[in-house]
Amino acid sequence: MAAGSGQLTTVPLYGIWGSGPNDVWAVGESGTVQRWNGSAWSALGAGVDNPVLALAVSAGSVYAGGVFERAGGAAASHIALWNGSAWSALGSAGTDGVNNWVRAIAVSGNDVYVGGNFTAAGGQPANAIARWNGATWTPLGAGLSGGATAPPTVAAVAVFAGSIYAAGQFDLAGDQAANSLARWDGARWQGLGTDNIRQSVLALGSDATSLYVGGTGLIQTPLPELLSRSVAGSAADGGSRDTTISRNGAKISFVSDASNLVAADANGRADVFVRDPVSGETIRA
Repeated sequence: MAAGSGQLTTVPLYGIWGSGPNDVWAVGESGTVQRWNGSAWSALGAGVDNPVLALAVSAGSVYAGGVFERAGGAAASHIALWNGSAWSALGSAGTDGVNNWVRAIAVSGNDVYVGGNFTAAGGQPANAIARWNGATWTPLGAGLSGGATAPPTVAAVAVFAGSIYAAGQFDLAGDQAANSLARWDGARWQGLGTDNIRQSVLALGSDATSLYVGGTGLIQTPLPELLSRSVAGSAADGGSRDTTISRNGAKISFVSDASNLVAADANGRADVFVRDPVSGETIRA
């Protein structure tokens, strides 16, 4: 990936976050966590020791999650905080973080919601999703279970209209049927899809009025508006992920492996696409 005249990295990237052209963050293989300030890429301190799969930035704090177990040279179990000058773990030594990969992070105020493949957070049971309030880890009820993977996978987390939405590969949210998409209202889970055909929901995004969903085999009822449409109007022929919505909601960008979203897409690799949900036009960035 390149920006301006400088190249970021030659390793695969797993996530990009940005608030504007002078504030872009990228994470990926080999512990990649870097920021673009409008003129150059820079690493964050000593970085982390293994792949980074998720990133969230809030009020000057950068939360990174993934496969790693060390950040800035110190122990950090799959999630760490960068405060602008140093890395730190989330929790006390021996019970910090979670016990398996982190794949998604969302921040709301002082609360950090983390999803992944884990079964414990802060040393206590937490099935695939948990909350860090700045001091302690807590599970979200009974969490998520079942699905095509063991343990279940949470690939995306979003905060929307006062609720927490989790997406990935799972069959149950608490004790409620949930076809890989569910909502936590602060006290209980609600499954947002009970169809028999399993879907994989890989990305969530929201603006002031809508929640957007990306993935493969989306068949839940009611079906969300399908944004990754082919030129002919049919479903994409590849999976989509890493949804980003412009501040005014007028544009939605996403990464897709599909080759039929724009004409003459024959490069054989994933691309970034931008869709206007009003006009229905999709372009390759």
